[in-house]
Amino acid sequence: MYELKELLDDGNQKLHDELAKRLTIKLEQSVDSYWHVAINGSEVIIDVAETVWPAACFAHELLHVERRLQGAACPQFIDNEGGVTPQLIGYLFNVFEHVQIYSRFLELGYAAESFIGDSDVADIDVALERDLPVLEATIAQGKTPPLLNFALPYVALESPPPHPRREKYRSRLDKITPSRIAQNVPALLQKLSAYHGTDLRHVFGLFFKIANMPRIGFSNTGSQDDIIVAGNL
Repeated sequence: MYELKELLDDGNQKLHDELAKRLTIKLEQSVDSYWHVAINGSEVIIDVAETVWPAACFAHELLHVERRLQGAACPQFIDNEGGVTPQLIGYLFNVFEHVQIYSRFLELGYAAESFIGDSDVADIDVALERDLPVLEATIAQGKTPPLLNFALPYVALESPPPHPRREKYRSRLDKITPSRIAQNVPALLQKLSAYHGTDLRHVFGLFFKIANMPRIGFSNTGSQDDIIVAGNL
C-alpha cells in the first residue's frame, strides 16, 4: 500500500494540507482495483489501489473531499417513473461531480489522462462495448428503447477526461440516437462544467426531463419543501 509521502507532490500538497486542518485523512488498501473515498464525521478514509498515477489519483479523491466540505451531496430522489435505482443516481452524481472538478484537477498541474484510474478507464470502454450493440440490435428489430438507454452512453462519452478512442462509439451512437438526447445531454454536461455550485437538483431534473422521465423529483433535505420535479423544469 502507498504511504502518504508517496502520494503527495507539488500538485496536491497544498490541497491536502488545507483539508487535513479540518479532517483526519487515513489511507487504506482498496479491496478492489479502484480508488474510493468515504467521509465519516471528521474522518476521511481513502482506499488506494496500484496505479501509474498515484499522486493524481490522490488529488482526484481530495477534490471529492473538498466538494463535501463545500456542501455537495447526492440529492435524495422520488421515482414515480419506475426503474430508477440508488445505484444509478449515485453513478450520475459521481460523473456530474467529475465534470465539475475536472478543470480544477487540470489547474493543479496534472495531465488529463491521469484524471481517473486505470480500472475506471477500462470500465467506461467495457460499458460502451456492452451496451451499444444491444441498442443497435434492438433498433434493428424495429423496437424503440427508452430514451434513458440512449442518454446513459452519452454520459459515459462526455465524462472526463476526453479520449480519442471513444469517438468510434460516438459516431455509432449519433446514427441511432434521437436528437433530443444526442444534442441535449452533451450540452447539459458542458454547462455543468462551468457550474461550481453544490446544489445538483436542477442538473438531475434536467437530465431526466431530457430522458422523458418527468415524474422524478429531487430533494436535498428529503422533504417536499425543496423538491424539484423533472417535468416542471
